Amino acid sequence: MSKKSEIKSPRALKSPEPEGIKSPPRVKSPPPVMSPKRVVSPPTVKSPIPKPPKVLSQLRAEASEGSVRMSCVCESSVREVVWYVNGRRLSQSSRFEAHYSEGSCSLLIHDLADSDQGEYTCEMTSEGGVSKTSFSFSGQVFQSMRMKITAYREQQLALKASGSMAMSHKESSSSMSSKKMSPRPDRRGPGSRIKSKIR
Repeated sequence: MSKKSEIKSPRALKSPEPEGIKSPPRVKSPPPVMSPKRVVSPPTVKSPIPKPPKVLSQLRAEASEGSVRMSCVCESSVREVVWYVNGRRLSQSSRFEAHYSEGSCSLLIHDLADSDQGEYTCEMTSEGGVSKTSFSFSGQVFQSMRMKITAYREQQLALKASGSMAMSHKESSSSMSSKKMSPRPDRRGPGSRIKSKIR
């Protein structure tokens, strides 16, 4: 009976073999190898994304030879410049004259009137977007600007008047000199000539 029990014992050795063979499927676990997809993430390379034009100098107003000149400075990448007053788009006319050159935007207002008061906005558009700069042209600012323009116009009128007077004076003096130059027989003596010069 002791011999039979010794023969049965080796069957237990078969059980560990199949378990050891199944363990290698763990090799499939390294899907972290796919992590290099992060290489696509550098949108930092695309950082030169176009941005709205940078305003280098805010909108301001000044008197310019009888007119009001509003101006501002921005980056030269601007494609379009539009002017607004109180949210209403301004169109080019005999009174409103818009200019743009290499980042310099300006608006000339001729024949200034009370109706020209308001909030003026310069809107600059580029590939990257839109930038705006505004100026409140009303109240004391408007009145002081109007006084400067009025003073300039009066000065110009005075200069024109004095110029025309000077011209007429020149004409009269030239006619007088021509009269003096005209040869006339003078029968009077030398004393009478001196008297006429003193006059």
